[in-house]
Amino acid sequence: MKAIILAAGKSTRLYPISLEQPKCLMEVNGKRIIDRQIEALRMIGIDDIVVVVGYKGEVIKKELQGKVRYWHYYDYEKTNNFHTLWSVRDSLHDDFICLFSDVLFDVEIIKMTRESTADFCMVIDTSKVLNDTMGVKMENGKLANIGTHIPENETSGNFIGIAKFSAIGAKKLIEELHNIAKINLDTNFIRVIDNLIKKGEIVTAYDIKNASFIDIDFPVDLEKAEIF
Repeated sequence: MKAIILAAGKSTRLYPISLEQPKCLMEVNGKRIIDRQIEALRMIGIDDIVVVVGYKGEVIKKELQGKVRYWHYYDYEKTNNFHTLWSVRDSLHDDFICLFSDVLFDVEIIKMTRESTADFCMVIDTSKVLNDTMGVKMENGKLANIGTHIPENETSGNFIGIAKFSAIGAKKLIEELHNIAKINLDTNFIRVIDNLIKKGEIVTAYDIKNASFIDIDFPVDLEKAEIF
């Protein structure tokens, strides 16, 4: 199994902090966010880690050196995480875990994600509904919808930025990425998952419930992360 860390974006919601430093290299309690992610992945036996870089990609490569493998996505200013993942499609043939580069989490979360046998497993938190993040709607223990379009009164929780795909799931994901790329490049990774749900694919969810995680989008999130 491999891990794909999406770290190509400019993180404009963290301006002006991210003007000088990519978000994944920001420190929380003396340790960089991406180092925490790499450490957690290796603790559960995942050593094949690919970091997809874009904005200040050479800085990330210099800082991490040989800790991981890299893929450089150059069109990050005009596109989003759909295109970032699409750019590494040739590497997605086996089971893999996909992480956004701005989420901190308990090791137990990534351990349980790895153990999922589902073709599609999205990691969610139903303990609260957060603003400014991707909502989910659950029905009969499975995802019925995912995205910002879900009305607040129908939202069951939030996607936290971690997903796992089996080899079969990866193949279907690539097919859907390809289908969308032919007709609409103005979309995102979550819309692809929502499309798969609408087509009848069973997308399961691992609910972290009260396990610790924090998604770092705004300067205030960095402050909150200091007690993580």
